[in-house]
Amino acid sequence: MAGRIVRVIPKTQFDFVDIAANGSMTIPVAMHIDVSEYRSAVLMVRFHSIDIAQANASITVVAMSDGKTQQDPSETFFDLSNPLGSVQVTSSDSGPLFLTDNLVASQKLPGMLGIGIQGAQGGTQGDVQAEISIDLALKE
Repeated sequence: MAGRIVRVIPKTQFDFVDIAANGSMTIPVAMHIDVSEYRSAVLMVRFHSIDIAQANASITVVAMSDGKTQQDPSETFFDLSNPLGSVQVTSSDSGPLFLTDNLVASQKLPGMLGIGIQGAQGGTQGDVQAEISIDLALKE
């Protein structure tokens, strides 16, 4: 079974400390990843460091369908309501930590994937940050 590894992002610092209490924000970190020739994928996420102060706060890496179109190429069309896979860390986790999730759509992978990182604050504002690197293992 042939496949390939796609580097989504190298080790990068993400800081969500400025999000209001009980708020969240998703940062698209990769768009238009062509997976049209593959039937499955594994999301591989390395949390090199984790600093989450509040019990209800989290950082989630999400893989989702990307509906890029030539009719509106400057817009982002992510399907956040139906993620294909995700991994999450909370205040009880510490780095380094390696987490994976198998991305298996009901039929097959969509033509393109997008990857986002979501930071969510707890009931009070505090540190929500991590150093993260992401790869995808694509399988035919």
